[in-house]
Amino acid sequence: MRIGVVLSLFVVLLLNLMLVGTSSGQERSLTNETENYELDALRCWRRISTNAPRVGETFVMWVTCRIVETELDRVTSDFITLQAESIEVSPFEVVSGERSRDVREGIVSFLQFVYRLRLPPGNYFGLDLPLPQIEIMYRIERRLEEGLFIPGRELRHVIPAEPIHIIAAVSEETDGLRPLEGETFASASERQFLADGLGILSIFLGLFAVGFGIATGVLGFRLRKDGRPEKSFRLPQRVLISSLFFELRKVRSEIDRNGWDEELVDRVLTSIRIVGALINGKRIAIRDGQSGTGRKSGEMLVRVGIFRNRKCFVSASETNVKGSSGNGDRTNSIADDVLSERLADLLLQFTKVRYARESEVFPSNLTETLEEVQYFLFQVARRLFSVNQWIRGRFNTAVRSL
Repeated sequence: MRIGVVLSLFVVLLLNLMLVGTSSGQERSLTNETENYELDALRCWRRISTNAPRVGETFVMWVTCRIVETELDRVTSDFITLQAESIEVSPFEVVSGERSRDVREGIVSFLQFVYRLRLPPGNYFGLDLPLPQIEIMYRIERRLEEGLFIPGRELRHVIPAEPIHIIAAVSEETDGLRPLEGETFASASERQFLADGLGILSIFLGLFAVGFGIATGVLGFRLRKDGRPEKSFRLPQRVLISSLFFELRKVRSEIDRNGWDEELVDRVLTSIRIVGALINGKRIAIRDGQSGTGRKSGEMLVRVGIFRNRKCFVSASETNVKGSSGNGDRTNSIADDVLSERLADLLLQFTKVRYARESEVFPSNLTETLEEVQYFLFQVARRLFSVNQWIRGRFNTAVRSL
């Protein structure tokens, strides 16, 4: 009995110790995860293409620097000791040197200098010659609230010396005892430049292909349109009436400005003929004006479409409107004796002025006659768009369908 109690207490105590160890381990792991890490503001290193050159052989040395800059701190340095003209590599000499394009990733920037070095002739065979250390001077500037920077004290970063073993003989195929693998900043920049150029070229080729396709489609559509007969279309009566009002108003404006002439008389006569065709239900000819040809005698310009960008020319050959009940479709006719007689009188007056005028002087009452034409058009519009006329039209349509 006592042994069982002791064993139970021992098991409970062991479990408590395990739980405490697990929780403390979790706390330590969380503490480690939330700890910040530090980076040197400036760190540089170098690599060489071979550690065993021979006398007179050129080899490559890369010096790469990593700079960390934040919103509050930045590193400033002229890197004068890394310039090809001033870098210290004695007893080696610099054949050529250049700085590759900088690379920036977030707050970290990378700089790289590439040098071609060689050992001048001398009794160096079998010796270990060190590449001297490189000292880089820099400062860390602090940003103030006003956006200004305060320079800190001058700091020094040292790239340690590296030994180079000079060998007496080496095969022609050997680049070095430790060949460098991977690409440099310069080769990566060249490939990036090539990729950008190919990308831009592909965009231009794509745009050219799209433009060529659009031009081909438009040309094919025009050829197809030119090869088929034009489709006839009808104009609503409201469009014709509003165009007639607009035409007569323009004629009146030109008369007030320059007086009457043959073209204005022809335009008024054309309007009267179209009104006669409307009230007698006669056919009105419509010609598409998109081909570029202008207005001909006996035609009136009508603009249609949402933006009034399509032109067409309408005309009518209505010359005998008085009592014209014999031929033609009179289903939609609103003509009566009063309208027919008045229209015939207006048509006769302008026909005489247009074709049978005895002198070059226009009649003095021609402007008053134009006002009568405008008033007559207003009466026709009231009849065309009245409710009774719409009911009669619907009734006639229903009767014809029986």
